[in-house]
Amino acid sequence: RLFLNSQECYWIDERRIINKSRVSWRKESDNYISTMVLRSNQMEKEYEKVRFFLTKEMSIMEGLDKRKQADCEIFLKNLKLFKEIVSSYKFERKTMETIPEYEGIRFRLNDEKKSIVLPENLSSGEQQLIDIFYELIFCAPEGSLVLIDEPETSQHLMWQVKFYNNIKKVASNKNLHVIVTTHSPQVFDGKWELSEDLYAQSKLY
Repeated sequence: RLFLNSQECYWIDERRIINKSRVSWRKESDNYISTMVLRSNQMEKEYEKVRFFLTKEMSIMEGLDKRKQADCEIFLKNLKLFKEIVSSYKFERKTMETIPEYEGIRFRLNDEKKSIVLPENLSSGEQQLIDIFYELIFCAPEGSLVLIDEPETSQHLMWQVKFYNNIKKVASNKNLHVIVTTHSPQVFDGKWELSEDLYAQSKLY
C-alpha cells in the first residue's frame, strides 16, 4: 500500500478504443470521434508545440533556450520510439506516416496507388496497438506506475509475442513500472518468473 500510494499511476483499460471517456458522442447529431481520430489530433498538437523550433529535416534549430531545446528533444525521442515500435509490427501492406509528412498519424498502402489509410480505418488489432503505445509514450508520466488491462485484445499470436520486448523498451526509456493483466502467456513471452497466476492466488484465501 505504501508503494502504490507513493507512485503516480496511469491506467490503460481493456475497452480503450471504445471507452466513453475517450470518445466524443452527441446523440442528437450522431457525430462520433473515434479514439484514433483523437490520437491523430493529439499527435498534431504535440507537433504544434515544437514545430517552430525544428528544421524541415526534423532537427533542432540552433540557439534555442534550454527549455525549448529540452521540449524538442523529448518530442523527437518519443516520436522516434513510437514509429520504431509501430513499424516493428509490420501492419499488412501499410506504412505509418507522421509529421512532417502529415501532422498527425496516417498510413499509406504499399501498392501502386499508394492510397492513404487513416487510423480510424485500421483493423481493431492495429488500433489497439496504436492506442496502447501512444498512451505509454506520449501520455504516461515519466517514472509512473502503468496498469494495462488485456493488451492482447484483437492481437494475433506473433504480435502478442512481440509485446514484452516493446513494452520493456518503452519502460526503459521512460523509467516506467508496468503491471499487465492478461489471459495470454504469450504477452510476457514465456518469462513465467515475471508472472503471477491470479487463479492460484485466489485459492489461497
